[in-house]
Amino acid sequence: MKLTDKRFWIFEVMMLLCGVATTCVEALNYGISPFYLIGHLVTFPLCFCISGIAVWKITKGNGVWQLIGYSLLLSTIIYCLFHIILYPIYGVPFNATTYLSAVCYYALFSTFPVILCCYAYKGITKKRVSTLNKMEKIDDIDKVLSTFKTLAATQAAATENGDYKKGNKAFRQIVQIIKYLNGLGRVNELEALLSDSNVGVRMFAAYGLLQAFPDVAVPILKEIAQREDIHSLTAKATLEEWESNTLIYPSDIIIAKKHRIDMKLTDKRFWIWRILIVLLITAFLIAIVVLSRRAFATDTDTEKIEERKEELFREVFQSYKPVWKYDSLRANTDSINTIYTSAPDSLIYCRQYYEDGQLAAEGWMLEDWSRESDYSDNVGTWRYYTRDGIMIEKQWPFRANR
Repeated sequence: MKLTDKRFWIFEVMMLLCGVATTCVEALNYGISPFYLIGHLVTFPLCFCISGIAVWKITKGNGVWQLIGYSLLLSTIIYCLFHIILYPIYGVPFNATTYLSAVCYYALFSTFPVILCCYAYKGITKKRVSTLNKMEKIDDIDKVLSTFKTLAATQAAATENGDYKKGNKAFRQIVQIIKYLNGLGRVNELEALLSDSNVGVRMFAAYGLLQAFPDVAVPILKEIAQREDIHSLTAKATLEEWESNTLIYPSDIIIAKKHRIDMKLTDKRFWIWRILIVLLITAFLIAIVVLSRRAFATDTDTEKIEERKEELFREVFQSYKPVWKYDSLRANTDSINTIYTSAPDSLIYCRQYYEDGQLAAEGWMLEDWSRESDYSDNVGTWRYYTRDGIMIEKQWPFRANR
C-alpha cells in the first residue's frame, strides 16, 4: 500500500462518508441530539477510516461485495473495541444488553451506507477490463508500442525495486499486448523497440519476438544476459527454457491462468473470507435473538409491575424507616400548596434511604421556614424503589394559589 496511490485516498474518503451517513441514519431513527450527534460524527467516521486501511490492503483488487463484506466486518470490530474503551473512560458500568444493542444497531445502520459508498468507489476507480480490450479500440500501432514501452519500463523498475506485485501486473498487460499484436499478425512491429535505451523494453520486445523471429530476439537476450544486474538472470532463464523447449510463450500463458482459477479453492484467503462472513452473520443473528428475548422479558416485567403498582408502593412506603438528605432548595414562586391556608415559601428536593443506605424514595417536598422546621407534604412526582431495585412512580396532588 502506497500513500501516493490516489485510489487509497478515494477509498478513505468513501469510508469517511460511510461514517457520516451512518450517523445520519441513526439520527433519523432515534432523533437528533446534539451531544450524541457530535460524538457519533467523530466515532463512526474514525472507525470506518481505521478499518478502511485494512480493507484496502486485503480487497482493493477484488469484487465489490468482498469490499462491502470486509468493510462491514472490520468497521464493526473496530467499533466494538472503541465502544468497550469508552466504558472506563466515562466511568459507566458495563451493560451487556446496552453494548450488544449499540453494536447491532451500528451494523444495521451502516449496511446501506457501506453498500452505496463501495459501489460509488468502484464506479469512480473502475478501469477497463484489461489492456487487451483497450488495444482492440486502438488502430494506431504507435500508441500500442508506446503503451508497451511504458509497461516494460515499469516492470523493469518494479523488479529492480523488489515490487513484485506491481511488476506482475505490468507483465500481464505486456503479455496481452503481445497476444494482441499476434492476433493482428503484426508482432514484428516490436523489432522497432529492440534498440531502445531501456533494458526492460529491449528484453520484453525480444521475448515477444522469440517465438516467431528467434534469429532477431536471441542476440538481444544474450546481450542482456551478459549484464551484471537482476535482468541478466531473467534473460538467462528465458534462453535456457527456449533452448530446452520448455519456454511458455504469451499465447500459452492463458493455460497457467486457467489453472490458477481452478486452484482458487486452495487459496487461504478464499476460506478466511467466507468463514469471517459466516461468523459475522451468526453473531448478528445471536445478538438479535438475545435482544429480542430480553425485550420480551422486559415488557413482561413492566406489565407485572403495572399490575402490582399500588401493592408495591404500599410495601415500600411502609417498610423503610427514612433517613433524609436534602439535595436542593428553591423558592415556591408558583405558590404550590396542599392543605395550608397560605402556600409554604419553599420547595426542597429530598432523598430518603433505607437504614443500610440504599435509596428508597426521592422527590419534591413543601417547606415553610418561617412556620415550622419539619416538612409538610410531598408534591408532584415521587419515585419509590423496592429492595429489588424496581422503581414505582407516585403522583402526589397539589394545588396552586393564584
